Amino acid sequence: PPPPAAAAAASSSHQDDDEKQEENEEEAAGGRREDTAMITMEQRHGFNQQENRYLFLLQRKAQTETNIWLEYLCATTLSANPGVELLRLNPFLTEKNIKLILRMTIGFMLRVNRQGCIDRCLSRALSLQQLLQAHSKGLDAMDIESRKELQKLLGHKATELAKLLTSRRFCMGTGMPAEKTHKLEFDPRYLIFEYLYNILLRSKQVALINTFLAANKENRSLVRQMIMGAGKSTVVGPMLSLILADGKSLVTLVVPSSLLEMSRNVMRARFTRVIPKRVHTFSFDRSCVWVGEITKMYSKLKDARTTKGVVVTTSEAIKSLMLKHIELLDAMRCAPPRLTKVGEKRLRIKSVMADEIARIMRLWSNNGVLILDEVDLLLHPLRSELNFPIGPKKTLDLSPLRWELPVHLLDAIFFSITGRVSVKIGMEGAGGSLSSSSSSSGSSSIVGGDVGRTISGLSSHGQQILLRINDVLREGIAGQFLQTSPHIVLLDTAWYHKKLKPALALWVLLWLRSKQLIQLTLNDDHAIAYLTKGPKGEQEFLEKSPSSSSLSPIEATHETTQKKMLNLAADWLQSYAPHVLTKIDRVSYGLLLKEDMERVDQNTPASRKLMAVPFVGKDVPSHSSEFAQPDVLIGLSILAYRYEGLRISDIVEVVKQLQNSLREEVGPLAERPSARRFKRWLEVGNARLRQDWVKKQKMRLRRRQQEESQHNLTLKRTLSKEDKHKHRMENTQQSQMVSEADAPVYNVNPLHIFQLSDLFQLNNLFKCVASLPELVHYYLDQMVFPATLQHQETKISASGQELGGELLFPRRLGFSGTPSDLLPLELGACGYEQGSEGSIIHTLVNPSVVSYQLIHPDEEHSNDDDNDDDDSHEEEGKKSKNEDPRSNNKNSLSPSNDDYDEKSSSAAAASSSLSTTAKSKEEEEKKKK
Repeated sequence: PPPPAAAAAASSSHQDDDEKQEENEEEAAGGRREDTAMITMEQRHGFNQQENRYLFLLQRKAQTETNIWLEYLCATTLSANPGVELLRLNPFLTEKNIKLILRMTIGFMLRVNRQGCIDRCLSRALSLQQLLQAHSKGLDAMDIESRKELQKLLGHKATELAKLLTSRRFCMGTGMPAEKTHKLEFDPRYLIFEYLYNILLRSKQVALINTFLAANKENRSLVRQMIMGAGKSTVVGPMLSLILADGKSLVTLVVPSSLLEMSRNVMRARFTRVIPKRVHTFSFDRSCVWVGEITKMYSKLKDARTTKGVVVTTSEAIKSLMLKHIELLDAMRCAPPRLTKVGEKRLRIKSVMADEIARIMRLWSNNGVLILDEVDLLLHPLRSELNFPIGPKKTLDLSPLRWELPVHLLDAIFFSITGRVSVKIGMEGAGGSLSSSSSSSGSSSIVGGDVGRTISGLSSHGQQILLRINDVLREGIAGQFLQTSPHIVLLDTAWYHKKLKPALALWVLLWLRSKQLIQLTLNDDHAIAYLTKGPKGEQEFLEKSPSSSSLSPIEATHETTQKKMLNLAADWLQSYAPHVLTKIDRVSYGLLLKEDMERVDQNTPASRKLMAVPFVGKDVPSHSSEFAQPDVLIGLSILAYRYEGLRISDIVEVVKQLQNSLREEVGPLAERPSARRFKRWLEVGNARLRQDWVKKQKMRLRRRQQEESQHNLTLKRTLSKEDKHKHRMENTQQSQMVSEADAPVYNVNPLHIFQLSDLFQLNNLFKCVASLPELVHYYLDQMVFPATLQHQETKISASGQELGGELLFPRRLGFSGTPSDLLPLELGACGYEQGSEGSIIHTLVNPSVVSYQLIHPDEEHSNDDDNDDDDSHEEEGKKSKNEDPRSNNKNSLSPSNDDYDEKSSSAAAASSSLSTTAKSKEEEEKKKK
């Protein structure tokens, strides 16, 4: 064995060798580990991406990740960076995938839209084929007119089919600079619009939109014409809203009030699918007094700009907001230096409100865009005017004579309808009625029958004036210068100035003299010349008068109040009366009924609740408008109450005031003035109701007799004259049996025991006196006019200039089918569409589209039962010779001109002779049968 030292050395050397070997093995293993780590880093990205892809697919399967849907793909084509939009939902798409998806989406929309066009073509072709097959066999049996109609129909359907077959896309490369590079470029917004609504944009639509976009890019305002029915509101407006609402500009679409609901629905329908946009409605009026409401409006408009929404509103809302801002600033400017705590609080509220309105106006003026639909209505200088009276209210000048004059003047018109005078003009009682003892020379009233030549309580001169007015109105109705349905309406102002105005001037002069508003020395002819023609007429009268040297002009002989009243009367005769008589109640003006009052705001002024308001259609009052001219407002309110009568709320107010006055008066309750007035109204009202009931019963009896006579017409022709006379006497006796004693009577308690809580009594009172002229005049004179006719000396107004000018919106784009050159200077001249008016005229005169027929005057047929009697025909012939021939032609259309007396008389005589000849021929044919 080796020595221990050697053994120890050997063992140590072996240990060293083992250690080295282990170290070498460890180094080798470490190198292998480093090599493995280097390989993993290179392959890790691909491995993780594949792992994440599988994880994304599993999450999509578990519905924790969304799938890309079709609408999203279509909307992605509108994005400036469609790849970013797609990667948000699928981060594993490559650039090649994105391009392929976009190309396939565009191809899909093109194919679907073209398929819709093909379906329309097939539908038209099938309809044309069915029409041809239906008339292929029976064509020989058709007459010439039926063949012409069939030819027109076939031509129309074939032309429509040909247009569909040859239709093309005008938004694909049309007018694009990229056409020079021979590449098909297009705006995807046009394509997606066509895809969504299955249409093909027309050439004029694309050209008009491009024109507006070019002007908007250059910060120019523009107005263009586009023929009606070409898609302005349904295509051009939504397309401009889609393109211009970019998140930086607030797009506001302004339409007339009547089109607000339709335009809002169109916008919501367009921006519901694929391109969702919020459609906001901006509404504002003067009654807004809460700061919180205006703050909400600002937030809504700001949100609309940020989210690329669209605001739809009316011109009245924008102008009201601007005028409200001016009104608030004026109120702060005119505030006194020292205020109470309540006054200071109100002033602070007005200041905050003005600041909030200013923020809204800055939204519009800061890069806002205004789209004007029907620009001719929105910017009309007269129709678009909105007035805000401001400042303290003052009593109207010349009150109460200011409204007593038109009450008196218009009562002469109603005399021809009712046969009663309800105004006080030097006569006993509240009004004068027709006397029953009339002479044989009666005058026929408008409503039929004879009116007497005497009127109780009125002088003979006043009677002659009223009967003259009645005769003139009859002539006007016979000559078709007036219409009686639904009430008296003036149709020809030239006839009014020549015939009716001189007669009314005498009636007004009678009132002026009764009120001592003119000098006693003033000649009637002198006064009439001034009333009918003004100062110019007075000058002509003085020049022509032989005693002109002894006459002095009105300016030098009358006091200030007298001259004012003469001028007011002249204005009524020359301007106001013909103006209000041309309006139709419940169409152009009217009162707010119960259902209308339920919709009014609590801040609505009393003048709108009690006076006549403008109407925008049949039984449709305006939202917040009022008549600005006080005299026109007075005249229309008088006519409205006379035609419609008092409302139940008006009756309640009258009874309250009478009962309050009754408590303050002295004497027995039944003999006090208020009680006597109330009793007089009930008596007159019941008398009128009885008369109306008798008239209705007689009309029903007459109508029934006419129906019986038609059934027994053959039998009557075989009767002798004695039997016919007996038959007429029986009908007369039946009509005489109807008397006022049989009419129903509405019993109403006296004023001092009348209870407003008793609905039965209140209803009876309403039926009895609601249409009573005396009560209407009392209500207007004592309650309505004093409370509402208070004017404000300062008035601020806004018109189409504020919309079309640069005051609110820097860019304005307007279009209409019937534009005009009445535009603000900032908008420039209107761009008329070439060929539109020519196409309209061509269509109107095209015999294949429009046919015409000459209409001759209608023959006037008698409703009497004795037309078959020869003796009665002779009597009627004698009467017709003595009467005005124009009265026999009430239903004929006669032109109105200055020479109407001779022309219409000759025309009426000719038509009456023609109608007589036609009647004789008809009688001969009946006798032959």
